[in-house]
Amino acid sequence: MEEAFHISRLSPSLNSILLEWDPSDGPFEVKLFKEDELLSSVICDENNYVFEGLDQDSEYRVSVTTKGGKNEVRRVVTGNYRGLVINYLHPLDDCYKESGHFLGSPYIVKFQDQLFVTMDIFDSGGIEHGHNISFLFVSKDNGETWHYIRTFKPTQWGRLFIVEGKLYFIGNVLENPGIVLYESEDGYNWSEGVRIHDGLYKTSPTSVKILDDKFYICSTFVNDKGDHSACLLIGDIKANLMNPKAWKFTNTFMPDFSLGGDQTIHYAEEGCVVEFEKNIYVLMRFAFKTALMLKFEDGQLKFHKLVPLECGWCKFVIDKIDGIYYAIGNHTCYPRNVINFYKSKNLDEWELVKNIDDISFIEDIEHNGIQYPCFIKEKDELFILVRTALNGADTFHNSNAIVLKKIKF
Repeated sequence: MEEAFHISRLSPSLNSILLEWDPSDGPFEVKLFKEDELLSSVICDENNYVFEGLDQDSEYRVSVTTKGGKNEVRRVVTGNYRGLVINYLHPLDDCYKESGHFLGSPYIVKFQDQLFVTMDIFDSGGIEHGHNISFLFVSKDNGETWHYIRTFKPTQWGRLFIVEGKLYFIGNVLENPGIVLYESEDGYNWSEGVRIHDGLYKTSPTSVKILDDKFYICSTFVNDKGDHSACLLIGDIKANLMNPKAWKFTNTFMPDFSLGGDQTIHYAEEGCVVEFEKNIYVLMRFAFKTALMLKFEDGQLKFHKLVPLECGWCKFVIDKIDGIYYAIGNHTCYPRNVINFYKSKNLDEWELVKNIDDISFIEDIEHNGIQYPCFIKEKDELFILVRTALNGADTFHNSNAIVLKKIKF
């Protein structure tokens, strides 16, 4: 079904605003306002435009009008977002109000020499508020420029993965809860979503693993009381993954939260699947400087140990590169103003590799935050996505931008 006309992407920087819209059938009238003053009006045949030479740390409104009279207006704030903004959403914009007002759940993969990124839109106040839109963007030039591809709806807390030369997007449906899977051979043309399981789950965008023709994803099951417990989704990569019978679901594991003391995340959420010595483990956020480690054994998830990990109190991602495990995450759950990169040879002993970003110089920790990063390594660079709340965000948690950082590895 063809999407209605909308501004599909905003990317502010210190002194500019890039906007993109879909569908594209020009010409278009593009306007820029500051407060109630019209600053610029241009006629554009393309489906994107950049306003440059703008004031830093200032709020503007941009509008696009089609030749048929369709129009959308968006708010946007210039400023330093600590990287390239893939997408931006002002907290007072109601353009996606059925899903929310904030951007979250960033995930990145490289597929067919292109970078693909997903993210979703959420609202504060729990899963009963919105949470039903996810976006897909692509870069064909190593992350320098980005373009909107499509919306997955109703889908939330999604992630991309690659199996047998195909790209998949898996996410959650909260209305009539279940897990939905989409498939593509090129990243642009997608199948209809197939429901592979029922129930209220969170397939958070964290690490995944293939081992012995099986594909492992950690998910979180939420019961009627709102309790969260961990489980594994296991797909048979030699089968048709779009067939629900290709998937198995393990037991749900509820940890003993008293193990972490007073400073514990009291729910099992956002687990990273890793392989160590031909065994599957799940590491989850758990307590202050501590991760919870589960082992998949005899078809069940079981408690294994607590692991000292500085970023273990907040959502983190782990990946294995050249035989070494690397983790990225916040050094504490609050304030979320420092992101670090760690390494380990055995998943037990972790050491700091480098700081990725630090905004602790910003005094207002209630409205500014950098959090929930994910990464991939390409050649000698790390491509890092950061859920970012800066320059007029609602709160440190309720992010207004998904930002890409590229760092030499």
